[in-house]
Amino acid sequence: IFSVRRLPNGESVGTGALTDNPPKQFDGFSVNLNGNALAAGDVFKVTPTRNGASGISVVLTDPKDIAAAAP
Repeated sequence: IFSVRRLPNGESVGTGALTDNPPKQFDGFSVNLNGNALAAGDVFKVTPTRNGASGISVVLTDPKDIAAAAP
């Protein structure tokens, strides 16, 4: 059995078994773990959006090139 908690408040999102088929889903993520490599007390931190903005770059540098309007 494993448990999933949301950080930073530690709120429990749910629990599951390594043998669940199909894998459990929590907040849009599915958990599929290989039971052979896990041990009691193992902890994993998943941060899917940590580097989400790393591919954003500046394309326009002149404000006159931006099309904007006011109501």
